[in-house]
Amino acid sequence: MAMQDSPAGASLLYIALPFVSWSLHEGERLVLPQDGLKAQPLHETLCQTLMLCDQWRSLDRHVEVALKRMPDLKNHAQQLKQGLIHMVQQGLLVDSTKLSQKYLEGHRPEPESKGIETLYVRTYRCPQALERLLSSLKNGRAGASVKTVVIVDDARDTADIERSQTLLAAYQNTLSARLIHITRKDRERMADALALACGIDAQHLRWWLNGDPDDPEMSAGATFNTALLLSAGTATAILDDDAQLTPYGNPNEISEIALAHEDDTEWTLYSSAEEMENAWSPLDIDPLAAHSHWLGRSLPSLLDQTSNKQRFWHPVSSSELHNLQPSGKVKVSVNGLLGDPGTGSASWLYTQPPERLAPWIQNEATYQQTVSQRAMARKPLGKQILSHHSLLSPLVAIDNSDILPPTFPNGRGEDLLFTELVCAIYPDSLFTQLPWMLKHIPENAREFTRESLLQPISMSTNRLLANFLQKSRYSAPNASPATRFNLLADSLKALAESPGSTLASEYRNRLNDDRAYMAQKLIHNIRALQPPKYVADDMQKLLQQCYQGVASDEQDEKTSLQQARERATHYSSALASWQIAWEYCKSLGEAKTLLLATPQ
Repeated sequence: MAMQDSPAGASLLYIALPFVSWSLHEGERLVLPQDGLKAQPLHETLCQTLMLCDQWRSLDRHVEVALKRMPDLKNHAQQLKQGLIHMVQQGLLVDSTKLSQKYLEGHRPEPESKGIETLYVRTYRCPQALERLLSSLKNGRAGASVKTVVIVDDARDTADIERSQTLLAAYQNTLSARLIHITRKDRERMADALALACGIDAQHLRWWLNGDPDDPEMSAGATFNTALLLSAGTATAILDDDAQLTPYGNPNEISEIALAHEDDTEWTLYSSAEEMENAWSPLDIDPLAAHSHWLGRSLPSLLDQTSNKQRFWHPVSSSELHNLQPSGKVKVSVNGLLGDPGTGSASWLYTQPPERLAPWIQNEATYQQTVSQRAMARKPLGKQILSHHSLLSPLVAIDNSDILPPTFPNGRGEDLLFTELVCAIYPDSLFTQLPWMLKHIPENAREFTRESLLQPISMSTNRLLANFLQKSRYSAPNASPATRFNLLADSLKALAESPGSTLASEYRNRLNDDRAYMAQKLIHNIRALQPPKYVADDMQKLLQQCYQGVASDEQDEKTSLQQARERATHYSSALASWQIAWEYCKSLGEAKTLLLATPQ
């Protein structure tokens, strides 16, 4: 006969609040729940049981899990149940209603924030893609809310710059929004003007806004930083030039915002762009207005807007509750992607769950088309709140009302780095992900080459830096943003000055872990899919590459470690100049700041 939950919660699900514990004396521990003011004594067995209550379950189900993990207690099920009821009374185990009350205590409704009025578009030698974007802005609903479109152009050649200028001139009279074109020379002039006004080093600002001229890697992060500085004090949006502002998705989908896991997405590969586009419908949505609604919202405000409090909490585990503070606010909002995911390598595709790779085993032509064109739909399942995100999206909406850290100017992965840097300054940051997609179609179509596909996962300089920055989120949790800026600069300075053996060990350990994970997924997919020879051979080749370890990456390691030192040195020394310049730009306002970068 199955046990029933206590009358106070006959059908409720419970979860343990994050806690710390200390030994009190033999058989007993002191337990302090997160944000608790007083530690409570708890029997050692119940403390072990509490650690197993890391998911939302009924009390009966928690007992079953505990008995499975601790079979020596099989004759003490009723005592365990009474112990769980005791922990509910102590507030160590909570249901969704109690948890909601805890977060909503003292909360007052928040005013609707000012919407995004300026769109920053980052472009580099892609006039055809940029024209597609401007056309989507002209024909879509986003054109109604955007007052200014700033094209941040990273081209070096005069001919490329003039092509962009000609294109923008052709669209200026057809768009309701004002178009502003900002080149690298404009950013140099802006850096010099800000340095003079603020009494800071112009070279520091030039590095933030144009990157290191001696660094051979792309300066996509510099254009990102330009948008952050120009929009200081506002809500803003940054878009890639090969994206389009027409949202796609399911027109019948209705969802309330709720907490979620980062991988809670619908994910489909297509053999052609035509097949992909036919699978989805354009939506009558203003994407920038949709993102604006969530930016700056606190966690209690988000919770207050949902009618189903149970559904709001239940996707997350006990450990994930640790980062969900009532003070947390949405710093960044993103959406899904329809088209090319934008990654340089495609080897990660081979590690996806087997059901996602089903199109590969139809025939060899479909396989080659699928992995080379990388036409895919990655759509979030409902409106989601996340405590972390990798920002793999062509559109990023940002609450830039409080000072945000810049990303590293050079190298790929500037979006991943930006996430880690934001969390380093604001450890309670939240991210929203909306359930529709924007097209992302590169100007130059990819070609199928096995040499480029079958490269094992690598450790780029910026991935190495991102791994280092992950630790910053959990240091000095109660420190102010100003203090955390100082800590960030100090930690990157320490990284730049660390012994070569320390950096090399970090590089090799992370790379070996990543390749071991890739190998594990490949073996699983080979067994689960039983793929035809043309797929199996490629998977085996990639698997063998993973087995080689880091020995074949000696030159890459040397380059990455040297770049990591140089970039960390630049970042730590220039961060104070960024803070001063950002505050000055906020005091000026976006319109006047744009004048600093606009030819008179």
